[in-house]
Amino acid sequence: MCVNSLFQGLIVDLPKAGLEPRTLAPKAERLPLDHDATQVVVVEVVAVAAAVVVVVVTIVVIVVVAVVVGGGG
Repeated sequence: MCVNSLFQGLIVDLPKAGLEPRTLAPKAERLPLDHDATQVVVVEVVAVAAAVVVVVVTIVVIVVVAVVVGGGG
C-alpha cells in the first residue's frame, strides 16, 4: 500500500513539475526525446511496474489467506 501511494503521489505531482503525463505513444510521436520526455516515460514505466507488483502481491496474499483459512488443503 505504501509503495502504491508513493507512485500515486509521483503521478499527481507531474503536472506541478511542468510535466504532462502521457500514454505510451508511437515512436514517431515521441521523437525527439528530450530529457523531460525521457524522464516522464521512465516514471510511467516505474508506475506501471509498481501497479503490476501491487496486483501480484495482492493475489499472493489472497491465496495465502485462502490456504490458511481452508486449513492448508
